[in-house]
Amino acid sequence: MGLFDIPAESLRPDESETGPLSPRSRRGLWWQFWFQWTYLLVGSVLILAVVGLLLWASALGGDVGGLGGGGRGSQIKMTGSAVLTRRQYRLERDGGRDAWAKRVQEALREGTKRADNRRASAAKSRAKAEAKAAAKGRQLGPAIVFPDQLELTVPIHRGAGLGLVEELGAPLGWELDWKRSRASQTHTAYLTRQPTVGPAVA
Repeated sequence: MGLFDIPAESLRPDESETGPLSPRSRRGLWWQFWFQWTYLLVGSVLILAVVGLLLWASALGGDVGGLGGGGRGSQIKMTGSAVLTRRQYRLERDGGRDAWAKRVQEALREGTKRADNRRASAAKSRAKAEAKAAAKGRQLGPAIVFPDQLELTVPIHRGAGLGLVEELGAPLGWELDWKRSRASQTHTAYLTRQPTVGPAVA
């Protein structure tokens, strides 16, 4: 064991990490739910103004910079809605463990579905590339397979806790990364899933 290695016992979660996080203030939820439309309207106007300025600058021949970006194959982030919906408002205000468990299960199923779709798409692209290479008498190198990554933010798991996220994710093949989840102060649940030959359980 190296000088800076952490003993395995210290990586095990304690009850304060596995249980639900503190609920949001009812007053704060009420203010956000009823006044979000005002700040969303103001924010939309500001975004449109910035986009307009960028388009104007590009029309004048200026270099606006790269606006695009690439994604990492099987890295999926489930964040919930930017708007506090009626359902999320009720869940945050009055949701019990069962309601939060249902929310986590929905997110895990959706994340699994997205990861499976991306993996199927990548396999299809790989098969096409192999067929093209074979037609030219070449052979592609071995495919590098990375595990799927799934992130669940606080609006999805606040009242469930990381212990329940780990429990519900296991049947779908997801394993909770306690080290990364701890680094986020348990605000984001980081899960990984090793690729399987067949489709994952939905």
